[in-house]
Amino acid sequence: MKKTVYNILLLSIQNWFQSFFLLIFNGFIIYFSFTSPQALLTMIYFLTFGGFSVINLVNSIMIKQVFDRIERVTH
Repeated sequence: MKKTVYNILLLSIQNWFQSFFLLIFNGFIIYFSFTSPQALLTMIYFLTFGGFSVINLVNSIMIKQVFDRIERVTH
């Protein structure tokens, strides 16, 4: 478990732009959801009708860039 956490930290440091973007992007969604009751209802509506898919798409694109870079280096 320690080795896995260590590797995750190394990956996030080496790919600081993607890590920073994911933190800001996901943090904004969480922050916006809980700023007011109206925002919470808006986010519930948005997330119910496809929002989770869009969030996961953005996250997977950013993570794929990291692993594509690792694959190019190892091959």
